[in-house]
Amino acid sequence: MNKWTLEFDMDSKDTYKNNWIFHMKRDTDIPVIESVQIAPARQGCPGHPKTIEALVRNMPVDQMDLDALQRTTCLHVKSCGMNLADCVFANKAKAEPGKG
Repeated sequence: MNKWTLEFDMDSKDTYKNNWIFHMKRDTDIPVIESVQIAPARQGCPGHPKTIEALVRNMPVDQMDLDALQRTTCLHVKSCGMNLADCVFANKAKAEPGKG
């Protein structure tokens, strides 16, 4: 099994939750989000990161509806769902360490 970590920093002008760390694993051809850590912020909903962290734990990246996530809204420019979709899209592009 391969394991790796990917970290994403978003612009604080676009979102409240601007640091996401994905712990990834691969047993088969499909990368799996073993866990995600979303850095706390003084603004924004404190429950969204906890919910996202619980929902994506051990989820294969190909099972996420990225289009639906991109349509989620927030008072800020980018929602947590949009950030999640962006990170997962980048994860798919990188597929595993040393590639992409």
